[in-house]
Amino acid sequence: MASFPTDARMSKWNQMVIMMLAGMLVVCQLPLVSVLADDNQRYHFQAERTLYEDFSEYFIGYEGSFVLYDMKADQFQIYNKEKSIQRVSPDSTFKIFLSLFALNANAIDLNHSTIKWDGIRYPYESWNMDQNLKTAMKSSVNWYFQELDRRIPPDQRQAYLKQIGYGNAKLTGGTTPYWLESSLKISPVEQVQLLKAMYTNEWEFEETHVQAVKDAIQVGENDGKLLFGKTGTGTVNNENQNGWFIGYVEHKENTYFFATNIQEGDNSNGSTAAKITLAILKEKGIY
Repeated sequence: MASFPTDARMSKWNQMVIMMLAGMLVVCQLPLVSVLADDNQRYHFQAERTLYEDFSEYFIGYEGSFVLYDMKADQFQIYNKEKSIQRVSPDSTFKIFLSLFALNANAIDLNHSTIKWDGIRYPYESWNMDQNLKTAMKSSVNWYFQELDRRIPPDQRQAYLKQIGYGNAKLTGGTTPYWLESSLKISPVEQVQLLKAMYTNEWEFEETHVQAVKDAIQVGENDGKLLFGKTGTGTVNNENQNGWFIGYVEHKENTYFFATNIQEGDNSNGSTAAKITLAILKEKGIY
């Protein structure tokens, strides 16, 4: 009986020590958790030949960034360093790479890329008909690319994302496709790096498949300069909140790769991102 108070005090002391150690362990883990979260949300970009420029006059009313890569000079030119490495949903810009995966997986082939319209009436008349790769890319036909995605086995799709190093490579998704304001995220800098890798076929896909995707995203020509690109628009609660335009301009002796992303403004959509991009490219004498 005499030893009970001492034992009780020791027991309480032990509990306090354990609680303190547990608290310290949690605190010590917070920086690690923070780093892991940051790894998912931001791309760790390191490039010696990078110029940071001020194009804020083109982004009035928007949060956004512009990334340009000059292949001949091997140089990046970036507006808004922080936003250029922030990962957000790729939205319809992902259709470029999904097309390449589908061709490589034989979900479609070069001579038979047509998929019959499913008969569902969509809000865009251009969607309400049979589509091939070029027409679907031009009109950004969601049902066509969702069908391509279904034709690629999930493990193969995941392997492709890892192979090319696409953003966070997360396919968990939800009620919407994983590339439409869902789990898949990518930064503007990564978009440019991937376009350059596809252009030079660093991944060693079938050359004819790469060329088919290039043909599908050609959108303009000006004085011998060819423009290739794809817009993307992220809609949340029926409001456009994420706008993309990515692509490249091909000259006779050089190629320039670009990615523009805008957020947090009225009409944050692909069309607005494209207008901003073209204005900057014009100022630089690129297109």
